[in-house]
Amino acid sequence: MRIVARMSRPTVRPLEAADVPAAAALLARRHGRHRRVQPLLSPRFEEGTAATEQVAAALAMDDASGAVAEWDGRMIGYLLGAPKPGEVWGPNIWVEAAGQAVLQEQIRRPRRITVHGIGDEHPCAKQANPDGTNEDRPPG
Repeated sequence: MRIVARMSRPTVRPLEAADVPAAAALLARRHGRHRRVQPLLSPRFEEGTAATEQVAAALAMDDASGAVAEWDGRMIGYLLGAPKPGEVWGPNIWVEAAGQAVLQEQIRRPRRITVHGIGDEHPCAKQANPDGTNEDRPPG
């Protein structure tokens, strides 16, 4: 008899205002990783207050929307963007510096994460890969 352990799967849902503190914590951790290799970056954004202000400002932009990835109820990443006007770009969503962060250990985890369940009209639900899938690709 072979016993197979059932692993939990990440879930993806729309980002809400109540997610700002957890997203800011991820952003501060990301900035800390960046500062270790680029020490001239400002240490300010490793602080919760500055990171919270940046994520809140990104969410407050006109027509901003985003998604949160959770694993066992814990936020492991987020993506947040807003459209910008412009004939050159056409329909678009811009993700600024505070608009994304993920736990470092999740970057290395090659798992399929889809955004089903948040609505086909959500920008994150669009298929982004050339082969027509919307799954994460393993690094490399």
